[in-house]
Amino acid sequence: MTSVDLDALNLALPAYTTVLSASFEAEPDWSARLTLTLQASPATTPDTLRLTCSGVSGLSLHGFGGGLTQVLCLRGTDIRDQRLDRLNFAFTDLENDAITFQCRTFEFVTAQA
Repeated sequence: MTSVDLDALNLALPAYTTVLSASFEAEPDWSARLTLTLQASPATTPDTLRLTCSGVSGLSLHGFGGGLTQVLCLRGTDIRDQRLDRLNFAFTDLENDAITFQCRTFEFVTAQA
């Protein structure tokens, strides 16, 4: 992914705050993949954003489940200058620290109903 992709994602993310699903899977090389599906807020629209991250490390979740789960200020950061082994991006919910992780790559797709 490029900084342009990250900028586009960061511009889109504030509109999508409700967590519809979170999936954490092992990939064939034994790294991890995280897929988050977020719904636009207010939840009166079925528009979604699906963020898929590969090579996930350091995943931390707080307050997920038990009712409505929201990430109010999810933000991606380019951390390639830190030269961490196979980690290029960091994602954090800046509002309430609901989710934090680093990853090698990411992609996102928005869908309108």
